[in-house]
Amino acid sequence: MPQGRILFVDDDKDFLKVTGKVLAAEGYDVVTLSDGEEGILRARTEKWDLVILDIVMPGLDGYRICERLKSGVETFSIPVLFLSGKKDAGDMLRGFFTGAHDYLVKPVTKADLLKKVDHLIR
Repeated sequence: MPQGRILFVDDDKDFLKVTGKVLAAEGYDVVTLSDGEEGILRARTEKWDLVILDIVMPGLDGYRICERLKSGVETFSIPVLFLSGKKDAGDMLRGFFTGAHDYLVKPVTKADLLKKVDHLIR
């Protein structure tokens, strides 16, 4: 039985692949996407325990994705974790103001990632 379903949206396909494997090895059911619009569609049509978002992406950035998820009846209660290279306090505050539950800065250790994910899914 998976520990939880995670939707992970990031435009860095190598990072998605490596981090997705780390999470899957811990028993999470992980779906990785590199397109924000597709992420919103999948979030609205499937059940998720957590959404992980990068911020800087072409098209929709992570802030806009989070805002749309938090304004949707089907998706407002899904915890959102930002996992981004943006490390300024203003970037982090903006992430929380858009509705994120937590924020990690890349590069992230496996231990820190798993601790946050476990906390948000429980």
